[in-house]
Amino acid sequence: MPGPASAARAHAKLPLHYGFQQAIFGIVQGGTNEELRARCAAELVKMDFQGYAIGGLAVGEEIAATWRTAAFTAALLPAGKPR
Repeated sequence: MPGPASAARAHAKLPLHYGFQQAIFGIVQGGTNEELRARCAAELVKMDFQGYAIGGLAVGEEIAATWRTAAFTAALLPAGKPR
Protein backbone atom coordinates (compact mmCIF):
# COMPACT_ATOMS: atom_id res chain seq x y z
CA MET A 1 0.00 0.00 0.00
CA PRO A 2 1.34 3.47 -0.85
CA GLY A 3 2.56 5.51 2.10
CA PRO A 4 2.83 9.23 2.88
CA ALA A 5 6.04 9.67 0.87
CA SER A 6 4.53 8.29 -2.34
CA ALA A 7 1.41 10.39 -1.80
CA ALA A 8 3.57 13.51 -1.40
CA ARG A 9 5.45 12.72 -4.64
CA ALA A 10 2.19 12.21 -6.51
CA HIS A 11 0.81 15.45 -5.07
CA ALA A 12 3.88 17.38 -6.22
CA LYS A 13 3.18 16.31 -9.82
CA LEU A 14 -0.36 17.72 -9.84
CA PRO A 15 -1.02 20.86 -11.87
CA LEU A 16 -1.33 24.21 -10.14
CA HIS A 17 -4.82 25.54 -9.49
CA TYR A 18 -5.21 29.30 -9.69
CA GLY A 19 -1.42 29.52 -9.62
CA PHE A 20 -0.98 27.57 -6.36
CA GLN A 21 -0.17 24.02 -5.35
CA GLN A 22 -3.07 22.56 -3.40
CA ALA A 23 -2.41 21.77 0.28
CA ILE A 24 -2.65 18.29 1.77
CA PHE A 25 -4.45 18.08 5.10
CA GLY A 26 -4.48 15.13 7.48
CA ILE A 27 -8.00 14.45 8.79
CA VAL A 28 -8.30 13.34 12.42
CA GLN A 29 -10.96 10.65 12.89
CA GLY A 30 -12.20 8.71 15.90
CA GLY A 31 -15.79 9.70 16.58
CA THR A 32 -16.20 11.01 20.12
CA ASN A 33 -13.62 8.54 21.48
CA GLU A 34 -10.77 10.66 22.86
CA GLU A 35 -8.29 7.76 22.92
CA LEU A 36 -8.85 7.03 19.22
CA ARG A 37 -8.62 10.72 18.34
CA ALA A 38 -5.39 11.13 20.30
CA ARG A 39 -3.83 8.12 18.54
CA CYS A 40 -4.98 9.32 15.12
CA ALA A 41 -3.76 12.89 15.72
CA ALA A 42 -0.35 11.67 16.98
CA GLU A 43 0.19 9.56 13.85
CA LEU A 44 -0.92 12.35 11.51
CA VAL A 45 1.29 14.94 13.22
CA LYS A 46 4.29 12.62 12.69
CA MET A 47 3.55 12.81 8.95
CA ASP A 48 3.90 16.62 9.03
CA PHE A 49 0.92 17.56 6.87
CA GLN A 50 0.52 21.12 5.61
CA GLY A 51 -2.60 21.44 7.75
CA TYR A 52 -5.07 19.35 9.74
CA ALA A 53 -8.83 18.89 9.76
CA ILE A 54 -11.16 17.54 12.43
CA GLY A 55 -13.35 14.94 10.77
CA GLY A 56 -16.08 12.56 11.79
CA LEU A 57 -18.22 14.97 13.81
CA ALA A 58 -21.76 16.34 13.50
CA VAL A 59 -23.05 13.02 12.25
CA GLY A 60 -25.65 12.31 14.90
CA GLU A 61 -23.96 12.78 18.26
CA GLU A 62 -25.26 15.33 20.77
CA ILE A 63 -24.08 18.87 19.98
CA ALA A 64 -22.30 19.10 23.36
CA ALA A 65 -20.25 16.02 22.42
CA THR A 66 -19.41 17.63 19.07
CA TRP A 67 -18.05 20.78 20.71
CA ARG A 68 -16.21 18.87 23.44
CA THR A 69 -14.58 16.53 20.91
CA ALA A 70 -13.65 19.37 18.54
CA ALA A 71 -11.96 21.29 21.38
CA PHE A 72 -10.15 18.17 22.59
CA THR A 73 -8.93 17.36 19.08
CA ALA A 74 -7.86 20.91 18.21
CA ALA A 75 -5.62 20.98 21.28
CA LEU A 76 -3.71 17.95 19.90
CA LEU A 77 -2.81 19.62 16.61
CA PRO A 78 0.12 21.95 15.84
CA ALA A 79 -0.89 25.55 16.53
CA GLY A 80 1.35 26.88 13.77
CA LYS A 81 -0.50 25.08 10.96
CA PRO A 82 -4.00 25.51 9.55
CA ARG A 83 -6.57 23.41 11.36
